[in-house]
Amino acid sequence: MAAMVAKTAPVKYAQRKDSLFLTIDLKDVTEEKIELTADKLTFTGKAMGGDTYSCELEFIKEVDPDHEKSTYKVMPSKVAFLIMKKVEEEEHWPRLLKDKKLEKTNVKIDWN
Repeated sequence: MAAMVAKTAPVKYAQRKDSLFLTIDLKDVTEEKIELTADKLTFTGKAMGGDTYSCELEFIKEVDPDHEKSTYKVMPSKVAFLIMKKVEEEEHWPRLLKDKKLEKTNVKIDWN
């Protein structure tokens, strides 16, 4: 039997000079595995219906992975992140990810 292939998780983001607001737009997420490092966010989890979703976002600049500053919350309709940018880099980023192609296909700007 073939291994289940994870679907790409839908991601939206907004930013301020000092932080990123990231949303993984999935309902009823369970079994989530989230890892935040200075240059990357990795997510896997099961959503409503039992499908497995994943994403790996390699940021264009460094963020602060300290759990006291950068946080997330699993909610019924989404997984919401507040990720702090590195202090010396308090500016608007031209985009979220290093890979322009990946950003165009996997990430949307959150206008809300």
